[in-house]
Amino acid sequence: MFALSYLWHGTILNDLKDIGQDLGLYLLFSITGYLLLGLLYAVLQLGLFRMDWIDAKENPVPKMMFSGLCMGVIMGCVLLALTLPLKGRVQAEHVWLDLAWQVVEQGMGGLFAALGMFIHRVNANLEREGAL
Repeated sequence: MFALSYLWHGTILNDLKDIGQDLGLYLLFSITGYLLLGLLYAVLQLGLFRMDWIDAKENPVPKMMFSGLCMGVIMGCVLLALTLPLKGRVQAEHVWLDLAWQVVEQGMGGLFAALGMFIHRVNANLEREGAL
């Protein structure tokens, strides 16, 4: 998710030059935030397993991607509410584009969390069967 964020803000929008603080400090806080967000996805996924929303034998990718997409909408709205007063003129297209990007970014976060759990589950099954 951090790589996607850096690609979006550093390359496509090229707005990291306008953040008004030290780039190294920004990147440190950004990486920390994304690590915490990854932890949140892991805890969310374990909670969904415990609530039987995701069965232990099924592929967790679709439901975790859906959770990530929902998280993207929530985070996009929160970030919009936090940053809108700091911006001058804002065009509606930019707001929708930012929201869409958050949905894509967090959806990918849900995908990678699900893939991590899927790989872990496959390895655990192989170890249990004595194949590893």
